Amino acid sequence: MLLKMGMLDEAVTHSELEEMDVQGRVEWLESALDLLQTRLACLIAELPSNVRKINLRLNYLENELSERLDPDEDSKSDGTER
Repeated sequence: MLLKMGMLDEAVTHSELEEMDVQGRVEWLESALDLLQTRLACLIAELPSNVRKINLRLNYLENELSERLDPDEDSKSDGTER
């Protein structure tokens, strides 16, 4: 397919092809490693914010659950009766 598109030189020897293949793999691995390091740095930078958001959501859900389980607790805690 590459030959038909003119993207592959038929005169390239087998050893040159292997060398280019190894170099291509190394370059690909370096690129992939850079990308992964960048993504990891972003995740680490976002971690404190995400932890704070999760804690806020948990507190909200705990409050909602406690209100649904015992709706009269609010009136008892402020000293008023219903």
